[in-house]
Amino acid sequence: MIDTVFIDSTIFIKFFVEGKNYFEKVSKSILITSYNVIEEVAYILLKFRAMNEIKEEKHYKAVEFLRRNPEKLKEFMKEIETDLKKLLEKYGITVVYPRFEKFFEISETYGLLPNDALIAATCEYYGIRKIATFDEDFAKVDFLEVVKV
Repeated sequence: MIDTVFIDSTIFIKFFVEGKNYFEKVSKSILITSYNVIEEVAYILLKFRAMNEIKEEKHYKAVEFLRRNPEKLKEFMKEIETDLKKLLEKYGITVVYPRFEKFFEISETYGLLPNDALIAATCEYYGIRKIATFDEDFAKVDFLEVVKV
């Protein structure tokens, strides 16, 4: 039986920012992520690209730069879209809609911040029991097994 593994944003960020490929370690599994993870990854990558562009370490300065320079925002987003699409295709990662049916209950039960609770709720809804992540908060969720990558 082939495992299904949810891919959290930390795996994508390690790949794009640090050049570490953890996708290979789970590539024999069915890989799933959600649209909220893709949005989070795109936002983080967008801020990193802007911070590099303006040689600034404060992310709010990067956001200000992007608001004042829509042509750079468009350029960076197109690059990020291309990079993400290639990665999703290469590893056959399916992107699902996040499910919020038990979002608040999961947040309260496990003490998760909103996006993590939404990810856990999505995993529960789709019957996904394994998650590839570097976010230690998911270890608190009793119906998820954090995959060592």
